[in-house]
Amino acid sequence: MTHALVESLSQRLAQWPQGRFVVAFSGGLDSTVLLHALTKTPHKARLKAIHVHHGLQDVADDWLTHCEQFSRSLDVAFEACRVLVPSESGLSLEARARDARYRALSDSLQSGDVLLTAHHAEDQAETLLLNLMRGSGVEGLSAMPELKALSPSRSTWHGRPLLNQSKADLQSYARQFQLQWVEDHSNRDEQFDRNYLRHRVMPLLQQRWPKAAESMSASVRHLQSVRQRELDYWQQMARLHTRERGKVLPLSALEGMVKADRLSLIRAWLAGSEPAPRYKILQAIDALCYSELGERQEGAGTVAWGKDQRQGVSRFQKALYWRRALDQTLGSNGDWEWQTQDELMLPSLQRPLSQEWCEEQGIAIKPNQTLRVCFRASASAQDRIIQPRKGVSQTQKAYFQEQKVPPWLRDGCPYLYDGAQLIGILIDWERL
Repeated sequence: MTHALVESLSQRLAQWPQGRFVVAFSGGLDSTVLLHALTKTPHKARLKAIHVHHGLQDVADDWLTHCEQFSRSLDVAFEACRVLVPSESGLSLEARARDARYRALSDSLQSGDVLLTAHHAEDQAETLLLNLMRGSGVEGLSAMPELKALSPSRSTWHGRPLLNQSKADLQSYARQFQLQWVEDHSNRDEQFDRNYLRHRVMPLLQQRWPKAAESMSASVRHLQSVRQRELDYWQQMARLHTRERGKVLPLSALEGMVKADRLSLIRAWLAGSEPAPRYKILQAIDALCYSELGERQEGAGTVAWGKDQRQGVSRFQKALYWRRALDQTLGSNGDWEWQTQDELMLPSLQRPLSQEWCEEQGIAIKPNQTLRVCFRASASAQDRIIQPRKGVSQTQKAYFQEQKVPPWLRDGCPYLYDGAQLIGILIDWERL
């Protein structure tokens, strides 16, 4: 007879993306039960176990050995990742270790993979209580989703298939199958907030209300439903107001909104960012445009986040620009010859030079024409743009301002010369 936990896992995973299922395997009770139960489902052939070695405890090597041996005994592919937990201030050791662990797990995934973690109903209740104590809003109180996109660009996912199971369910399963696991004694250290809740607060709540964890999990599901409707609304608003394929958010879209709504729209606009900006980053982006009193501010600036601070939002004129590679190199020295009947790919451009691109931007060129092409580094700052179709002459600065080209894009715009005459500058909006 199939165990109820195995049956539940089989049904859930059948509805999830059908890549590999990669189990974050610490060797503790919860992940041991998850890995063992998964081998009894139809999905066993797609399983892989990954153990993250933090090196924070003397027994870390023993845990790795145990995890590898247990995985091999189940005929499950195994991988170990060693990480160095950074020592920067501002985050607790627990938070720094978690961030390092998830970075390593995410980096180990292939396109289509689903990372599985063994969070259960009590973990969900603890997360809700922690976020209540932090004064979180609907997003924080929605706690942990059962399935979410981990990296949209790589099509990887994070699933928690045990959220509907209690700790007692997992303990019962482990006893039935006589499983062995490792004990992390740091999980009993009550200086960590989660451990304090687990060992002091939750037992009191469950003594009074035996189904406290299940009730809190039900509340989380209601909040997740509210949160999803809110996300859908703000994503629709972001699609409505942004331009240049979602890379530019005009400040007019934020006009008249209270701060909470401005932050919701900015968050929805940046929904595809990897990693997503945290709340403090969203506040900093809002501060590029509005004072603490909600008054519109003038000026410019950039807010960066993510690995090596490569992602960012910059303000230019009356819009916010989402920049996905702050350190990208734009333009280069040198000249190129372009036969306009053909396409020409230049260094650092996202698209080839073509008659179609010129027509899109109102630059008149002739078929079978030979043009000289360069970037700003090789052009003369004194050259004026003379466009035959418009019959006007402009300075480069005036042209860039008229076209609302941000300063960081200008070095990467191709200059088109017909002999000695500058006839146009193409704007590479793909580089936003």
